[in-house]
Amino acid sequence: MPHTHRVRPRLSPEDRVSIIIPTNGTGDLVRQCIDSLRYATAHTNIEIVCIDNIRDPTSPLKRWLRQYADRVVECLEDFNWSRFNNLGAAAASGDYLLFLNDDIEVIQDGWLEAMLEALQAPGVGIVGPQLLYPNRRVQHAGLFLGRDGVARHAFRHCAADDPGYFGLALTPRDVIAVTGAALLTRRATLEALGGFDETHRVVFNDVDFCFRARAAGLVSVFTPHAKLIHHEMASRRDLDEHYDRDAFAQRWHGLWLRGDPYFNPRLDKNSDVLRPEAEPVRTEYGRRPAFDAAAVRRILVIKVDHIGDFVTALPAIRRLKAAFPNAALTAVVAPASRSLAALEEAIDRTITFGFFHAQSQQGQRQLRAEDYKALTDQFAGEPFDLAVDLRKHPETRQLLRLADAKIRAGFDFRNRFPWLDVALEWAGNEPRVAVRQHIADDLRNLVDAILMAGNRDGEAIARHDDWTAQRAAATAHLEPSGLFARRVICVHPAAGAIMRQWSPERFADLIETLLGEEDVNVGLISGPGEETIIARVLEGIGPSDRVFPLLGDLHVSLQQLPYFLDRCALFVGNDSGPKHIAAGLGVPTVAVHAGVVDAIEFAPLGNQAVAIKRAVTCAPCYLSRPGDCPRALACLDGIGVADVIGAVTGPKVVSVKYRRRKGFHKKIGHRQKYTEVKITSINA
Repeated sequence: MPHTHRVRPRLSPEDRVSIIIPTNGTGDLVRQCIDSLRYATAHTNIEIVCIDNIRDPTSPLKRWLRQYADRVVECLEDFNWSRFNNLGAAAASGDYLLFLNDDIEVIQDGWLEAMLEALQAPGVGIVGPQLLYPNRRVQHAGLFLGRDGVARHAFRHCAADDPGYFGLALTPRDVIAVTGAALLTRRATLEALGGFDETHRVVFNDVDFCFRARAAGLVSVFTPHAKLIHHEMASRRDLDEHYDRDAFAQRWHGLWLRGDPYFNPRLDKNSDVLRPEAEPVRTEYGRRPAFDAAAVRRILVIKVDHIGDFVTALPAIRRLKAAFPNAALTAVVAPASRSLAALEEAIDRTITFGFFHAQSQQGQRQLRAEDYKALTDQFAGEPFDLAVDLRKHPETRQLLRLADAKIRAGFDFRNRFPWLDVALEWAGNEPRVAVRQHIADDLRNLVDAILMAGNRDGEAIARHDDWTAQRAAATAHLEPSGLFARRVICVHPAAGAIMRQWSPERFADLIETLLGEEDVNVGLISGPGEETIIARVLEGIGPSDRVFPLLGDLHVSLQQLPYFLDRCALFVGNDSGPKHIAAGLGVPTVAVHAGVVDAIEFAPLGNQAVAIKRAVTCAPCYLSRPGDCPRALACLDGIGVADVIGAVTGPKVVSVKYRRRKGFHKKIGHRQKYTEVKITSINA
């Protein structure tokens, strides 16, 4: 991973920092705050500006503030964090502005220098420190965007010296926002952004400010090298969390839908401590070649059971060789089968391995580590392109892992071998249940599955000779509407079963995001009885001349649907019939799948088609009624708009900067320098 070292301008002692502290005098905490600033701050060129919101004119604190603060601005209005800090900034004289709650306590002398140093990096607009509760547990180590419009404090309640996930708790890094309880910026930045939004009186004013800075091209940085105590909520525990909810949602809804660019989408958005999501959203491909069949040059076949079993595998071995005539085929066989292997022209090289006793009654031999090493040594050298175990029973499957192979294939049994790249399910031997076909046919079926996995066949739906003419005729009634004036994204927000229905509100958010980022039109298709769902989607979007509900005069019938879909640049919908038609035509297709069936089994069939699913532990459940689901359809509700957008637009490369101080950190165990790295976020 490349590192780019940065040259930073040095901070001059002449640079003045104005520390702005609104206070209503609760608990005399402001005394502790100002005293600790005076006695535990190494940078001496500071100016303390207090906003006096103490309503009692006889309070001794009013006189005390005027004695120990450098400037005092009296404002007896109702508490408004944004307004008070804007007033303080106007009265301050420093080029650097530190907004501080009055319940902050300084505990180290180099804290301000660390924050100022972080602010010197190019592109940095805001810096926040590590804030600790009085018990020295973390209160703030940067903010990230959680689910449902919540900005969460990373590593909250962790120990102050706990490095956290990948050391991030103690790593200076870019974040989406920092808390306003201790927020450092330049005066020029505050003025360029128009100050804090005073409609956000108590909460989200800091998040809004950081979001606006980001929109202006500036980043917010968390630094653990500045540590402060935060007696959180002590000074305003009785205040309502008032902010302009509608204005905030309208302005930043799209950012929340897109997801936090500094927070890996595979992490749990509901956990402050940062950990991998236990049930992540995944992308499944219904039809994508697992390997390049033309590149197969070395094949390994394992068939170490008895003579009769080896004979039943010969037709499958010959079929495999015929499919890859330019590949050298190595067979691992039982010693008793060596002479038979020598008679088979499809086998180029034979390795013997005594996995079972010669008499089948005696079963598997007791093998030692040296036996497996001897077999592994015979595999040494050039890796195999394909390794196949031609035994249905599972005992020999682990032999595949001794070889260095790009693709491994064999029979699976109750998902015991999820590492197999190509697998057929073996049901096991059931007493008194008749078997329907010969073992040789089962082995040939495995070979056919391998061939299919490497096959680059075309679309599932074939186009007839006069397809173009019929497509034009079938969609002619849509031309006057202007639908095709731009690229068209077809959206089917309904499904035949409610258990497979991603919410219409999510589809509305998805469409709004796509319209905001792409020059496209959206065609909404529906079937009989789905008009209510379309109406809910349209209500969520609001008026738009780029959204076309294909109802009424713009109706698209089932007979016309394949021709219409063929004119679309993209299809997005649920697990339904239209998704299969679109994928079968080769139209890029993204389908949201519930956990009622397995997405691997019913993913859209096409080389440009994917299924988006959440890997919940209860899937597939095969339930048919929402009331029967004990988790309230968490498989669908846990799929966010950002997950679908990621599949639509592909992986994004985001510049994520980890800002490291020089010096050795015992917990992380490496020398830290200021660096910038590029990380590819996994969105698809």
